[in-house]
Amino acid sequence: VFTPMARVLVRMIVRILYRVEVAGIENIPAEGGALLVANHVTWLDTVFLVLHCPRSIRFLAHADYIKGPFGRLARDYRAIPIRPGRKSMVESLRAAQQALREGSLVCVFPEGGLTRTGQLQGFRRGFLSIVRDTGAPVIPVHLGGLWGSVFSFERGKFFWKWPRKFPYPVSVVFGSPMRHLTDQQQVRLAIEELGYQTMQKGKRGSLIPPRAMLRACRRNL
Repeated sequence: VFTPMARVLVRMIVRILYRVEVAGIENIPAEGGALLVANHVTWLDTVFLVLHCPRSIRFLAHADYIKGPFGRLARDYRAIPIRPGRKSMVESLRAAQQALREGSLVCVFPEGGLTRTGQLQGFRRGFLSIVRDTGAPVIPVHLGGLWGSVFSFERGKFFWKWPRKFPYPVSVVFGSPMRHLTDQQQVRLAIEELGYQTMQKGKRGSLIPPRAMLRACRRNL
């Protein structure tokens, strides 16, 4: 796992590049298993969650990622690999279910990959089977403001582009625990609602158009 020094260094870098606002920390149970279900926008989503969640998280991740450049981080945090094929998928879901029974915090990105449009994509079936018969709640998580950042697919590429703002404003919102779910759409709608609430909050804090225009004029002389 990150050494204390490495964790401090990574947190400092993230604070320089991003301005992160976190909400809903109280929705994370202090102990016991729980399944975090989050939208997936950038390559750094797992880093934001690791740094801003009060508990260690076990992620479900494609096996190729565990072998790739993020392999060390994935292994340190005991990521659960997902491999192609129905049998392998079932084994991965069972491993995640066992982790919940053991009291771990598990995270899954049910879109199955990074969004290419900035919008929340459809959720793949199966992730709700992880919490079945475990008594663990599902906690929706919304990662906001990341579309347009360097590691998102905005402008048709993941890297080699300048951020539009610096530091880049980001939000991490943990929603209320959900139980007795019957459809993945319930969780998807909960994440959409968190995103909508975050957007409305940002609008309330923004400048009215005339004032914003005057400030822009001053900046550009």
